[in-house]
Amino acid sequence: MSGHQSATLGDTVYFWFAANDTSGSGNDGASAVYDVREAGAAADAAPLLSGSATLLSHANYPAGCYEVAVAATSGNGFAASDTFAVFATLAVDSQNPTGIVGSCTLTPLATAASITALDAVVDTVKVDTAAILVDTNELQGDDVPGLISTLDAVVDTVKVDTAAILVDTNELQGDWTNGGRLDVIIDAILADTNELQGDDVPGLISTLDAVVDTVKVDTAAILVDTNELQGDDVPGLISTLDAVVDTVKAETVLILADTNELQGDWTNGGRLDVIIDAILADTNELQGDDVPGLISTLDAVVDTVKVDTAAILVDTNELQGDDVPGLISTLDAVVDTVKAETVLILADTNELQGDWANGGRLDLLLDAIPTTAMRGTDSAATATNLATVDTVVDAIKAVTDQMVFTKANELDANTQSINGAEVTGDGNATPWDGA
Repeated sequence: MSGHQSATLGDTVYFWFAANDTSGSGNDGASAVYDVREAGAAADAAPLLSGSATLLSHANYPAGCYEVAVAATSGNGFAASDTFAVFATLAVDSQNPTGIVGSCTLTPLATAASITALDAVVDTVKVDTAAILVDTNELQGDDVPGLISTLDAVVDTVKVDTAAILVDTNELQGDWTNGGRLDVIIDAILADTNELQGDDVPGLISTLDAVVDTVKVDTAAILVDTNELQGDDVPGLISTLDAVVDTVKAETVLILADTNELQGDWTNGGRLDVIIDAILADTNELQGDDVPGLISTLDAVVDTVKVDTAAILVDTNELQGDDVPGLISTLDAVVDTVKAETVLILADTNELQGDWANGGRLDLLLDAIPTTAMRGTDSAATATNLATVDTVVDAIKAVTDQMVFTKANELDANTQSINGAEVTGDGNATPWDGA
């Protein structure tokens, strides 16, 4: 079948077709004819033109090759702008196959009006040609070599840019190949999209709704807290904090008084020193034990306690002089912890004072040590009492050994954390804060 053609009214339009027998081989057949139908005519309208197809007989053409020549003239009933189709049939292998061999649309012949329009176009071309001639003459006076040199530079730039574009294009081609950078990205997007298609979107939306509701509730609570903070009496809170600091100072004074009392107890002739001296006098009679060595060790411990107690006194005095109001922003949590620990320290101090008082726990232990010379069977009891005293002294030393006095007569107090939060800063250039 020939494709659709366009022709001018009066032209001869050619079409071609080939015939095969029932086995599929080319066959010339016989009585090959054609009919030309006007497009859109009534179904029972007669053909515009009918005729015989021409068998192509040259040896190069295989069997069954035909050509149809349609004279599309007004005398044959054709008109400008007509579209027509050509059907053909022939007798071959006792069959009469029929087929469409092509179609064509006719354009009208040139009219006087179209010739006039063409004339106008020609006139315009002549004017444009004259202008081109003027420009050509002007170009003859131009510095063409200079223009060519400039053009060469532009061309070189374009070539460089084109090479860069080519590199980018080649890179993009590699990116889009299977396994390339962009291909991998697209595959990942496709995988994510497929995964999203399998997701329980309604369930996710329901979960998200629940989360949003929770966030809304939390946001409302935050808003309430924020409004409450805006209404808080900050000066009043600072005043309250000042009162707390004053309480801490007062309790520190009590600790200082207790510490001073302990210093007096341990000085030569003090309450505890007299007790130790009595123990020394009593134990000098114990000939079998290395009592002098124990007493020497105890004296060293006592000296250490004295030094540590003096350091505690210095630290306590230093605390009184610190710029506590300047640490108000972070002191609140510290004060609470200090208060709790101060209460414990005060309780321990009071307990120790009761232990050492006449009839107290430690005093009873000391009273249980015999004050007369012991002989014979009293040696075992004496050894037991001495061991008890030694244990008590070791317990006291274990506690005092943990005290650090970087500065003489001042106890080092290093708060590492409060309520589980690490304390940061140095209190000077870097303010105290919680991590």
